[in-house]
Amino acid sequence: VCVCGGEVHNATTPRHLCTSPPHIHYTHTLHIQRSTAMDARQRRPQPQQSEQPQQEPSQQPQQQRQEAKRLWRWCGGFSLGVFATAHAFERIPDIHICGNAGLGAIQDLRTVEEAAAKFACAQVDRLVTAVRKAAYLDGCVFIPVYVTFVCLGLRALAAEESRADSSGRAALVRKVCAYGIAFTLAGAVGDEIEGMCVLRLLESLPGTPALLQTLVVANRLKTAALAAGLLCASFAALRQSFSSCSQQQQQGQEDEGCGPVVLACKRAASVAMAAGGVMALIGRAGSDKFPTAGLGIGWTGLLAHAALGMW
Repeated sequence: VCVCGGEVHNATTPRHLCTSPPHIHYTHTLHIQRSTAMDARQRRPQPQQSEQPQQEPSQQPQQQRQEAKRLWRWCGGFSLGVFATAHAFERIPDIHICGNAGLGAIQDLRTVEEAAAKFACAQVDRLVTAVRKAAYLDGCVFIPVYVTFVCLGLRALAAEESRADSSGRAALVRKVCAYGIAFTLAGAVGDEIEGMCVLRLLESLPGTPALLQTLVVANRLKTAALAAGLLCASFAALRQSFSSCSQQQQQGQEDEGCGPVVLACKRAASVAMAAGGVMALIGRAGSDKFPTAGLGIGWTGLLAHAALGMW
């Protein structure tokens, strides 16, 4: 519609008829109002967008290196707790009062006859008290500490691989490290179940076949899962010490973690982790001492990696 001389016409009215001054004044006023509104919107202060400084690509490897060092330092700190707690088991009074009857020997029992023979001594009450203390120390201190130690080592290995190799091949190592953490947590669950079975056995010596069978299953689950976690750690360590460092040397990149002496020590520690994992995994067929010794060798290799990676 249009306003022409005070009258309203529809759109079919010829445009030459709507030439009176009111119409011109109306159109001009509408144009000014629209222009004023547009100018006001343009002058309205726009909300400032927070500009986050993007990190340069050269700074990312440096931050990843610092993250890996921080994880290695925490891993090294918890490793001291692992070996200190392992030494504390031997310091429990009367733990060997009936011969070789420490916590490990109780955890390796298979039948009711073996349990009866293990506790067939005159000082059985003192032995039960010592084994109970060892079981509480194992469940409340040793298991949480060694789980944290191994998981921090696996995370540090994943961070080192991401720093050394930013391509898609690093995703495989990160996935293997994630599997290693899952295996270690499963082994800790089996270890806790094993400890509860030992405490239940001490309350009703010489136990029942069902209880001892549960103890056997928990022991094997713990050993197999912790050994698998060590093998995952050894794979990540070998991949980083062989492939990633060789790739950096070919590209001419300098890294203090890939020096000749440090690299040789890392490779030796990686082999020790792999050997300890294999010994713990298949050593059950030979002797009950092999799994414990294998885990000790593998964790020592992981400690050596922590000592080399934290500086």
